[in-house]
Amino acid sequence: GALGRPWRTPALLAAALGSVAFVGVGVAALGSDPISAAAGAVLGFVPFDVRYDGLSAPFVVALGVVGVAASVYAIGYHDGVRSRVDGVALPVFLASLGVVFGADDGFAFLLAWELMAVSSAWLVFGPSPTRAVARNGYIYVALTHVATAALVIAFALLGSAAGSLDFDAI
Repeated sequence: GALGRPWRTPALLAAALGSVAFVGVGVAALGSDPISAAAGAVLGFVPFDVRYDGLSAPFVVALGVVGVAASVYAIGYHDGVRSRVDGVALPVFLASLGVVFGADDGFAFLLAWELMAVSSAWLVFGPSPTRAVARNGYIYVALTHVATAALVIAFALLGSAAGSLDFDAI
């Protein structure tokens, strides 16, 4: 059980609490002005630039509800074959998906998308994949990166025409 892996319960409880926060942000964004936050700077881009509004709010609420359920369920789900990385992968996956839903520009979206793809790939593969799981995991990674390439091209074209990667400009 989870008691033999003391690292799992705090990580999954953190994921559950973060998911509760997403529910709160989503509900707040439904009935108010948009909720925005921005932080960081990388080569002139803001890697964390989100804006939650009436359009993103239902998705964020759904993410929060499912994130809480998955986190609580995962506390006692796996036997000893899973690793400590799972304790990081699920919270990173949930947080990055929350940023994807609220991204306010193409750079923040692509960064969060890639974090979501890598963390979810870890969750697909796990620490000791069987041959079938590994084959399916490689297909998953290939398809997420085909999607990433298509998004990069789309944002490059749209951003070039708009002169900015801000979604308001695009």
